[in-house]
Amino acid sequence: MTALDTPPPGGATPQPQALELDSKKKYSWADPAIGITHLVVRGSTAEAKAFLDLRPDEDYGLAMYQFALQRHPMILIHEWLHILQVASYPWLFIRAARAYHQLAAPFAAIRANRGRLDLPLQFVASREDADSRLLETIPVRIWIDAHAVRAEPVLTSLVRGVITEQDLVEEDATVAEYQIDVGGRGNGVSYRRWLTERPHYQRAFSLLSQHMSDDAAFSVLPVLVRVAFRTNRPIAAFAGALGTVLLYGPDTWLDPESTQILEDGLTSNALNCFGIADDASTDFQSPAISDRPGFVTDDRFEQLVSAATFPVSPLSRWSLADDANGEGTPFLLRVLRQPWQHFGRRASQPSRTLLRYLPPGTTVELDDPDFPVGKTMFYVSPSVVSERPPGENGLTYGEVLIHMYQLRLVSNALMGEREPRHTCPHDSCRVHASRLCRGWLPIPTRFQECDFPSFLEQMSKHRLDPTGKVLVPMMEEAPT
Repeated sequence: MTALDTPPPGGATPQPQALELDSKKKYSWADPAIGITHLVVRGSTAEAKAFLDLRPDEDYGLAMYQFALQRHPMILIHEWLHILQVASYPWLFIRAARAYHQLAAPFAAIRANRGRLDLPLQFVASREDADSRLLETIPVRIWIDAHAVRAEPVLTSLVRGVITEQDLVEEDATVAEYQIDVGGRGNGVSYRRWLTERPHYQRAFSLLSQHMSDDAAFSVLPVLVRVAFRTNRPIAAFAGALGTVLLYGPDTWLDPESTQILEDGLTSNALNCFGIADDASTDFQSPAISDRPGFVTDDRFEQLVSAATFPVSPLSRWSLADDANGEGTPFLLRVLRQPWQHFGRRASQPSRTLLRYLPPGTTVELDDPDFPVGKTMFYVSPSVVSERPPGENGLTYGEVLIHMYQLRLVSNALMGEREPRHTCPHDSCRVHASRLCRGWLPIPTRFQECDFPSFLEQMSKHRLDPTGKVLVPMMEEAPT
């Protein structure tokens, strides 16, 4: 448990008071490549300070995490579900492993250049990498008529019947979130009512419910998603599986036993339709845009999991090994099929086994421009603290996860993929003007104590010259 900024000093303890952060002023996301979930809460500076002052002798990070879990459990659970999807669904697993291997791309580009580099630098992803990253967000129109179900890419998602791969991932997690919230399997009518309570992803559910009852749409949606991500063409697989459901009658698949029969049959159909994915199309170093259509078999998935080193991969290895029912069903797949049985209602009683599968890392940030330093907490799951990547005899995930997070923040900023939320105030530092350190955490009290310059040298084999305007190779002495 680590506070990424220096926590504010303890002061006089005020009288206990109710602490309320506006539930509409929060947002979250999961980063599958490094296995970290993020929660940002915007609220009252005075209340947040009072919260911290009430616990001057406790672990700062632990207090923040417990506060977030008590106040916003379902948001954290939703992002946790995304991590479980990555650990369980072959195509999401491959995609996350590829993203992990791309983390250091900006620094690899600097390292490959043995000359002097004038600042500011401009980084542009290769055409293959850029196109590969777009695949999950391409809008696809699903056409359904009396004879077939067809998928066709379109230019806009602002029309009915259009979904993306991201929609499938989000709505699968949303169904599970609803089931955890109500503490049972639920049904389509209740789910539709629950969706109106606050904003949720629902385009896929809306599409299905145009052609079947709400109960049937609710029952088959997670099945279609799980089958879709057994392939590297999820939308095409989703459309094909939907056609089969409509052919045999959607109301046939309303109970758990029949949905399992449906999932087994659709999985077999997907394998026959797409064929087995070749090794090149499941390789962690290959761009997705060059993949040939294919189905990832159980044997191939196990091979990939055993070789993977990114932080979510231990969860996959444990899940595959945990065959409590003796049927060869990985533990996390059982969780995603019946999440309420493992989390408890509103995630009040997650099973001891499930707690092993917490996200490898979690950050919680209190977002307020007037809030003091020490507002971001980084939590590492106890399960991965001592775990080592396969074939590695060096550092554990617990030791390197925060460095992966730092690498992600800086890489995102350099590639222009996510504007950093953290602003360093040390404009007298020569590194500050270079903009290379945008997004870096922790921000020290004094810039002379910052770890970024040594990180830059280690990752890029370059250092800033005294002017702060040129990167020079490490083998070249910077002019004095």
